[in-house]
Amino acid sequence: MTLHARAAQLAMEKQELPADGPLGRSVAQLRELSQGALAEMRALIFELRPDALAEEGLVAAVTKHAAALSARTGLPIRVEAPPHRLELAPEVEEHLYRLVLEALNNTIKHAAAAEANVAISETDGHLTIEVADNGVGFDPAKARPGHMGMGTMRDRAVALGAALKVESGHELGTTITVILDRDR
Repeated sequence: MTLHARAAQLAMEKQELPADGPLGRSVAQLRELSQGALAEMRALIFELRPDALAEEGLVAAVTKHAAALSARTGLPIRVEAPPHRLELAPEVEEHLYRLVLEALNNTIKHAAAAEANVAISETDGHLTIEVADNGVGFDPAKARPGHMGMGTMRDRAVALGAALKVESGHELGTTITVILDRDR
């Protein structure tokens, strides 16, 4: 679709049809939509099987995904993490990675944030992951029928035996914290 839209734009230029006319605007919109769909499809494929998770570990996968999300959405996402690969079992990495993705997706969908941060740290036998934004916030105690993100994150934390803490409030942003006891 992107190629056909570009071909239509070139044909319009050749025939000296105005790019700012109704046809030109429609073709430009078609091209933008198809490019957006392509970017979304690439992101979905990456989420299904992130090679970086298996090959390079949690930190690299989160960093690459954050960069891809930033490029796609325009939301600046900063990742602070140890420079080395964390020693984690593959199933633990998978749960933590998916949990971070869900938190970032919630930020993009609901927070109207200007920025987001992911901090991964190891201290005293604990692995802590914090995903924070400066968005509109929400009431964590309020049920949200039809929204599965928080439940999915809680399920993943329970599966790992990790603690999950959600701090948020109206116009205060949101911070999701996962603490995994590495000595368990």
